Amino acid sequence: MSFAMESLQMYIPPRIASPYDFATNTTGALVGGAIAALAARTPRVRRLLYTARGRFFLPGHLGDVGLGLLLLWFVAQTNPGIPLFAVTFDPDTVTPSGMASAADADAANLLVQAAGSAFQMLGVGLFVGLLLRRRRNAGALVVAMIVAALLLKTFAAAVVLKPAAWQAWLKMPTLAGLALGAVLLRAAFALPRPAQVAICGVALLSALGAPLFAPEMLAGRVSTSLFDWHFGQLLNFNGLTRSVLLAWPVLTAIWLFVLAGRPGWGTPGDAA
Repeated sequence: MSFAMESLQMYIPPRIASPYDFATNTTGALVGGAIAALAARTPRVRRLLYTARGRFFLPGHLGDVGLGLLLLWFVAQTNPGIPLFAVTFDPDTVTPSGMASAADADAANLLVQAAGSAFQMLGVGLFVGLLLRRRRNAGALVVAMIVAALLLKTFAAAVVLKPAAWQAWLKMPTLAGLALGAVLLRAAFALPRPAQVAICGVALLSALGAPLFAPEMLAGRVSTSLFDWHFGQLLNFNGLTRSVLLAWPVLTAIWLFVLAGRPGWGTPGDAA
């Protein structure tokens, strides 16, 4: 596949067929395949994976799709240009037009950023809680997700030879939104699971629509413009991860709709 992709690029004017890209793609595929084959052929590792899968997460295909969505969320976090728990844009680069004043625009933008982060925190946290068999493990897994996402962003920033932009990933509105989302999440975990499904779907779709309340934000550059790539393969990676981030709430809402039709999910006898 890598050979075919690189060969076809000879006929696409903006692209360059590179033997270096072919070598790195092939090496990466071989390493991944070797790790997967080693795990599959080692009974102890395979048994540990299957046991952990069955013990902690929902059984059956519904749990498998949920785990896939969880991994998909981490894919978007590999882009250091995307703030943590945010789908909004950076208003610092936008000149307010048609607004009462710049101060009013800034206040509105800060409020939208905080609301978007809170909705994301609440929605993603509830999704994790609904994916697990036991609610008591949800808080620890949410904290682990936040730490892992920040580590992924830091690693990705180091790979592209630019400093980690912590001040852009964790701005004050984002921190305020995360704190509010954590408080709401704590309260939501005490609710019945059907209520959690409804709140999770509403929160995720609200996070996706939050920027619409400040349309001028859509005209600005994305946050952490230091990593907003506009060239080569990095442009494709940038567009892919942003598309994943925008599609994820919709895909998760569909998963929640299917989950709502299974009143016995998460019970020990539910293996469908």
